[in-house]
Amino acid sequence: MKNIYQKVFNVQQSIGSFEKKKINPFYNSSYFEINDILRKLLPILKKEKLTVTQPISNKDGRATLKTKIIDIESGEVIEDEAFLPETIDAQKMGSGITYFRRYCLVSLFLLESEDDDGNATVKNPVLKNNKNNFQAQKEVKAVNKDGFLEEEYLPF
Repeated sequence: MKNIYQKVFNVQQSIGSFEKKKINPFYNSSYFEINDILRKLLPILKKEKLTVTQPISNKDGRATLKTKIIDIESGEVIEDEAFLPETIDAQKMGSGITYFRRYCLVSLFLLESEDDDGNATVKNPVLKNNKNNFQAQKEVKAVNKDGFLEEEYLPF
């Protein structure tokens, strides 16, 4: 595994930081989207002869997102797996997949980012008054023993 760790280190040294261009109007925070990460990350991965895959998988009957960093030359692999939120709403599942893809990459490559999502964990988040967006009413209470976020819906 010596080879892949050196290459991941090289990626970390080359990537730099990301400018947060997207705005979350419900929490008055900014973030960078996954495409911003990929545009910057993919050329560096190519140079280091690394590739990343993020397939949806299944573990113990629950949907997961696997993130694998693969050294094309040696076949060495670093991987992690995150349980996805349980939902039958395809729109929410798609949002969850994108969120976890982004933060798995941020975590595995130690990409520089601020904790703008931390606004969701405070007792009284700053919300833009938009009664048509039910998600703006959520407060994250804690992460439960299965790794899922426990949420409570707040009245306006």
